[in-house]
Amino acid sequence: MKFYFITHPSREDAKRLAQTLSDYVYMQGCVLSKAPDEADVCVAIGGDGTVVSAAEECSCPILGINAGHVGYLATVEQDGALKAMDALMEGRYRLQKRMRLDCAAEGEAPVTALNEAALLKPDAGAIRFVVKVDGRELKSYTADGIIAATPTGSTGYSLSAGGPIVDPAAENIILTPIAAHTLLSRPIILSPESVVELACERDALVVTDGCQRPLPAGTAYTIRRSASFTRFVTLEEESFVARIARKLV
Repeated sequence: MKFYFITHPSREDAKRLAQTLSDYVYMQGCVLSKAPDEADVCVAIGGDGTVVSAAEECSCPILGINAGHVGYLATVEQDGALKAMDALMEGRYRLQKRMRLDCAAEGEAPVTALNEAALLKPDAGAIRFVVKVDGRELKSYTADGIIAATPTGSTGYSLSAGGPIVDPAAENIILTPIAAHTLLSRPIILSPESVVELACERDALVVTDGCQRPLPAGTAYTIRRSASFTRFVTLEEESFVARIARKLV
C-alpha cells in the first residue's frame, strides 16, 4: 500500500505524528509516496482546513487525523492514529464519496469546491444581490453575503452563519445568508440538480474553500454540482451523528 502524508504547515505535533506514522507503515512494508497521484491513500494530519487542502491536491482517498480544534472532517483523533493505520493496511475500511461544487464567474472556467462558495462584501456595509435557482429569481438580499455549501461544508462557514448540519453522505446545495437585513431570511436546502446563480449590484468577493477572488458588479456567478467527487476513508468506528454530538458538547 502506498501512503502520502499531508500535515498542517505550522503545527509541530502534526509533523511529529506524521513522522511516527510514516515510520510505522514503512516498517510494515508499505511505500511512502512523494507524489499524491501515485498514492493509494492520503493521510491528512491537522484540522479541517488541512483535509480540504488534501482534497485539492489529491485524487486518491483521504483519511483525516485531527490535530486541530474541532475536526469534523478529520475523523480520527491522534490517540487512535496507529490503530487507524492498522485498519488501512488490513483493508478494514470503506470509501465514501463526497459531493463537490463547480463554481464559475460568467465567461470563466469553473473552480471546484469541496466545502463551499461564499459571496461576500469587500468592505464595510452590506451588499445587495440577487439569487436565482434554475433560472428563476428566488430572492434579493441585502446582507453581508451568502454561502452555497455542500453537505461536507455544512459544518464549516455555513454552520457559523446559522446554517443546518447535513449528513455528508447526502447530496444537496445549502444556501445560507450571512447577516441578512430581513426578518424572513432562512437557510434553504436545494436539490443537487439545482443550478444557483448569484449577482451583486456592486463589486464583491467570491471565496471558494478559502481561495478569494474579486467579482465585478453585475457579473453572474454560477454554482452547480460537480461531476467530480472527493473520496473519504471511513473506518466506521463512530457514526456522523455520534461525532456531531461529541463535537458540539
